[in-house]
Amino acid sequence: PMVDFDFAAKSYAKNGLAAAFDDIFTYTRASSATFTNRRLKKNGGYEYFLDTDYVGSVTNLLTYSEDFTDSDWSKGDVSVTANATKNHLGDMVADKLVALASTADHYVSQSGVGNTFYLYVKAAENSFITLVALGVGNTNASFNLASGTVGTTLSNVSSTEIKNLNNGWLRVSVTWAVNITSVRIYPTKTNNGTTWLGDGTSGVYIWGAQLTQSAKPLPYVKTLDVAVTKTFTETLRTEYDAVTGENLGALIEGGSTNLFTYSETMGSTGWATGTLDTILQNVKKAPDDTITMASITSGATIGSSYIRKNIVLTAGVTYTVSVYASSNDTFTTGNIIQVYGSTSGTRLTVPLATSGLTSETKRYTGTFTATTTENHTIYLAVDADANKTIEVWGAQLEELPFASSYIRTEGAAVSRSSDNLSLPASVLLKNLPITVNAKFDTYQGTTPATQRHLFRNYGTVPIIRAYITTDGTNITTSAGSDAVSFGVTDSLFNGELTIVGTDSTLATYNNKTLAQSIANTTPWRSDLTGVTYIGGNGGGQHINGHISKFKTYAQALTAQEITLL
Repeated sequence: PMVDFDFAAKSYAKNGLAAAFDDIFTYTRASSATFTNRRLKKNGGYEYFLDTDYVGSVTNLLTYSEDFTDSDWSKGDVSVTANATKNHLGDMVADKLVALASTADHYVSQSGVGNTFYLYVKAAENSFITLVALGVGNTNASFNLASGTVGTTLSNVSSTEIKNLNNGWLRVSVTWAVNITSVRIYPTKTNNGTTWLGDGTSGVYIWGAQLTQSAKPLPYVKTLDVAVTKTFTETLRTEYDAVTGENLGALIEGGSTNLFTYSETMGSTGWATGTLDTILQNVKKAPDDTITMASITSGATIGSSYIRKNIVLTAGVTYTVSVYASSNDTFTTGNIIQVYGSTSGTRLTVPLATSGLTSETKRYTGTFTATTTENHTIYLAVDADANKTIEVWGAQLEELPFASSYIRTEGAAVSRSSDNLSLPASVLLKNLPITVNAKFDTYQGTTPATQRHLFRNYGTVPIIRAYITTDGTNITTSAGSDAVSFGVTDSLFNGELTIVGTDSTLATYNNKTLAQSIANTTPWRSDLTGVTYIGGNGGGQHINGHISKFKTYAQALTAQEITLL
């Protein structure tokens, strides 16, 4: 192939030679965005989680974030050994924190005004660590490093998080509801123990401390003698299927806005609740690793069990509601999602009994079109069977006929920018004959409204491109002024598309089978000064899906050769 892009494997080649992504592509996205990532579990295999590609600036308010021997770190009755072991990145830079043989407090501490603190830590002789915040009533959270679980948390703790890393390392974090004035790190023998008799040799390994003013842990920034601010730019999201484990490739989406506020404080701030509910916060690990899922237990009488929001929606606009949920119970009544218009009645129901709700946290969605411009009530976990519990997290409402990647909100709606991936036409395409082969998936909903482009070359006409039609029923390709199409059974396409263009014919293959071939009356000619967009057309019309592989050949491959791609 002229170019061989394997987005799933992050392997890119042109003219048979390997190349770096940044040497080929231009990629932009002006906001942070989430995606399903994976990591190795401590006992082997993979686990999947909702990751965030952060775009923006981060200020680490602590100094000497990797050197706990420095005097900027105040010390209780402990010893700190510098560079005692390798960190999770394989560098010999992690310190060992040991409690001395006394009954005094054993800690290292540093002042700083922030509300989210995290630390990279690994068990040594001890398997517990406790993070204590001063300035808010000495509130704390403890972590079991052996089991990778959160222990006791006290007042003012909004959320906690544990991330499993390489070689037994974890990242533990606490977000407090208000700013703290300093944080202490205790190497403890037992869960939530802050004072105990040390032996002078038992401790834990620590590295990379960070304190920020943020509602979530942010990317790590190394500091020395002063606080440091670093700006993070966007990177292409590569996503996994959490069920099959398949690497789906590059996630390419158009922009969207989560119209719900307080998407993670469900049953609390920003949400109205039923009168027969028992609602608890921070009871279970959410998809993003934070202990922030809320539980809703219905009362003894069915009829007033729910959490809800009221919002004015516009007539003729299609919306999708989504929420992450789980339950150990089974249901015969109620809905995980219900939308009700003040005059138009029920617009959407997603029944609990048939939604497949299980103890595993999954995303549940429902799509509807508002028939009138009016106030709508959107219920989640409404009127369930009596005395049963549902955990919920991550609510989203967007003006799309499908659910896009999750967008976190607090007190206002938040927008995610579109993914824009392009490269010079001179890299990707040449004059006919040409073969373009791509593996991708896309979901448009029932009414995509606009064309969705797998790729499009800009320059002189006629053009070369592949797109899904506005009604969502056909994939159309062109390598000149003529076009060929094949139908799709629904708005979901997950497979392989091959286009073969010559001076006389234009053919399209659907999953290696010839779909249609026609005469090419006005063949395409490359404009080497043009730009080719992948996953969109440069002005929007994104596929809202994944591209795993993309290849071009400077020849017309035969049907037999296509079966071997």
